[in-house]
Amino acid sequence: MTVYLIEIELVLWLNEKFKSSSNRLKSGFKLRTSDLRVLEALFNVQSLDPKQIAREVSLPEKVVRRRLGALRERKFFEKKYIVNYWKIGFVPLLIVTRDSIEDLKNLPGKPLIRFTKRVLASVPYRILSLAVPSENLDETLRYFYEVIGEVDIYFLKSFHESVSFRFYDVENMCWKIDFSALSLYIKEIMFKEGYLEVLKESSIIKALNKQCSAKTVKLDEWELKGLYGFEKFQNKIFIFSKSKLGISRTKIYKLKRKMENLGILRTYIDVHPPQLMENLFLIIKKCNEMFLDALLLGLSELPKLSYWKATERNSTDKTEEENIVIVRLSLTEGGFINFIENFTKILIDEADFKIYVENQGLKTK
Repeated sequence: MTVYLIEIELVLWLNEKFKSSSNRLKSGFKLRTSDLRVLEALFNVQSLDPKQIAREVSLPEKVVRRRLGALRERKFFEKKYIVNYWKIGFVPLLIVTRDSIEDLKNLPGKPLIRFTKRVLASVPYRILSLAVPSENLDETLRYFYEVIGEVDIYFLKSFHESVSFRFYDVENMCWKIDFSALSLYIKEIMFKEGYLEVLKESSIIKALNKQCSAKTVKLDEWELKGLYGFEKFQNKIFIFSKSKLGISRTKIYKLKRKMENLGILRTYIDVHPPQLMENLFLIIKKCNEMFLDALLLGLSELPKLSYWKATERNSTDKTEEENIVIVRLSLTEGGFINFIENFTKILIDEADFKIYVENQGLKTK
């Protein structure tokens, strides 16, 4: 088993950096218990209808309408676009490499770059998420194996996300997460008969995008540009129209309607728990299904959890390993160290895993 851990000094440096950064809760806005209920209901029902939210949280519609306005103004939630890349014949990949990828323009074909993140482990790594046209897949894989060098490639099959405010202390306006208690909770899920099935029925984990087996839809070049713009600029149509993509606002709205009708594009309400400071990637493989289900359900109690189900491509013998899960956690300040202290005890006996912490501006050579 390989476990990549960032040095403690680097984590402490990141913590000091974030202490000086501003946050949304210092503007005189008081987050209430009812606000947390509204936000969680908003994520669960995926609707901005005050009547529907009011029914979910058992509050008057006027109160819900007023709190939604205050929360939206302070950007506690926003609308985002989700693209079903499988539907248009693209293969979403996540690449992990030690080598710097200097010029992404040299990639074969016309892949859509979703995000690049510099991450830290025992040495600096880079995580790249992109969608590759299926006809250029082999050529793209060869490029990474032969040009980039040491690289792990994961084929993304589905994307899931959850939001939880259960550990937020409204009175003191801070997160209080007992990682030790959470790890014991996960063990309870693993070993108590029938417990896992009950929790699955009420799980807040949402599958936002899944592989589509239907016939793929072919898009022309400007439509692909537009699709990239929706994911990049999200709901900011004005910025979208002024971007270097060179697409007018009228075309953007027409394309949006067309993509929604085809099932390629849909909106999603993303909720942002307050004061999340540290992000990390956890790549898990070689574990039994019951452990993985218990782990993901337990981790969904954390403020923000996203994960992809994936297949790994081996660069040596080109064989594929199924049932990989790539988890991205958003934690509070100091949460990384607490997570490591408690969760390595669970993971080390149950799975092969790698941990990378997201680099928040730390310069590396």
